[in-house]
Amino acid sequence: MPAKRGTPAGTPSGASGPWASALREAFPDVDWIDAELQLGDGRSIDSVGVDPSGRVVLASRCSGDGDEALLATVDALAFFHRNRAAMGRHLGAGRVRAELPPLLVLVAQTFSERLLTRLACLGVRELRLFEMRELASARGEHAYLVPVSPSFGHGEPSPPRGPAAFLGVLPDSLRPLGELAVDRLSRIDDQLQPIASDRSLSWRMGPALLCSLAEVGGVLEGQVLPSGKPRPLPTAARVEEFVDQVLVRYVENLGSDSMTSPSDSPQLVAVDAGMTLTAEEIAAFRQSG
Repeated sequence: MPAKRGTPAGTPSGASGPWASALREAFPDVDWIDAELQLGDGRSIDSVGVDPSGRVVLASRCSGDGDEALLATVDALAFFHRNRAAMGRHLGAGRVRAELPPLLVLVAQTFSERLLTRLACLGVRELRLFEMRELASARGEHAYLVPVSPSFGHGEPSPPRGPAAFLGVLPDSLRPLGELAVDRLSRIDDQLQPIASDRSLSWRMGPALLCSLAEVGGVLEGQVLPSGKPRPLPTAARVEEFVDQVLVRYVENLGSDSMTSPSDSPQLVAVDAGMTLTAEEIAAFRQSG
């Protein structure tokens, strides 16, 4: 991706500025752990992260016209595949799954229609494009990343997001299992926030991630976060077992101090005992549906 010769665009922690904050908001389930990854020939990647499925996320800014974005995409893919075996060790993240293709994120002020068409011809399924918008008013100033699909362009609606986006890209053989998992997980609490990222779908409980689903190599996988390992979900019975594990984690989180952010602490110091699921309610949940 294009080299940056000025101030670094981001850092592995404590990143600041409109670009960094907008990136974090656009990918709330990604852990941004590194920056300025050198590709060679004067090119670098601004920010490097890992999503809940273990997929590496490579994000950079670029010009929205000309050949820069095309070269950035090809260079990033070539670099990742050439250094796949070493990526996990270099990033220092044990959950990195280098066998998964990376998610490539390009951000420009504006992408030309000609460039969107050319990027679509690359056929890179893991490419995500965003245009940056900076708005200012009496409420303050804020930057936003607006998704643009290389296969749609500006004149068409943006691709769907959330559970529908995740289910829409699942192979036909996995979609019934995915729909079952999404349905069961959504029943735990309507306040859980689903977040779709490429071929994964995560649920956030307050400031923390609760669990994730991902399609990896034609297999549906589930993971209880933050410490659980991905496990295949080949049958409805395995999906139900996974949901049971998520439910246990959910109940644990209800009374966990980690679920309370500093700004919320005065209001969420204690959890109403009536909000905690009883053994009978858990059993009824498992039998429902």
